[in-house]
Amino acid sequence: MHFRFHLAPAAVEGEKEVEAVRFERTRVENGRAVGTGSFERIACGLVVAATGYRATPLEGAPFDSASGLYPSDNGRIAPGLYAVGWAKRGPVGVIGSNRPDGALCAEQILTEAKSRCDISGKPGRAALESFLSLRGVRSISFSDWLKIDAA
Repeated sequence: MHFRFHLAPAAVEGEKEVEAVRFERTRVENGRAVGTGSFERIACGLVVAATGYRATPLEGAPFDSASGLYPSDNGRIAPGLYAVGWAKRGPVGVIGSNRPDGALCAEQILTEAKSRCDISGKPGRAALESFLSLRGVRSISFSDWLKIDAA
């Protein structure tokens, strides 16, 4: 594995499978990565997307443009609205740092859902399973996921 800094992905290349990624070289200006107009190609057979430096504002959600964060109470922005990862903490940590955020967010959502008698009339998992089944998409249960995670 090689870490290359100051490169922004511009295109994934390949006809039937990934053959390379074309990157634009960047430089830092005022704390942000800015493209230089110079590109390089790195041959590869796999792309794992894990990019980003700053959260993007969403219409209707409070956003602190100076810090690039959603103001929150430990990730809870408002009822039914949560932030995890860099949207919650800023561009710090590694990919694995997001797992505890995700677990906490799931707990917050569950607590919020349990506190409501009617979850806005939403049909929940049963509707999702029906939706996926109609489209021929295979899903796994939480107990199945636990087995995968244990392995």
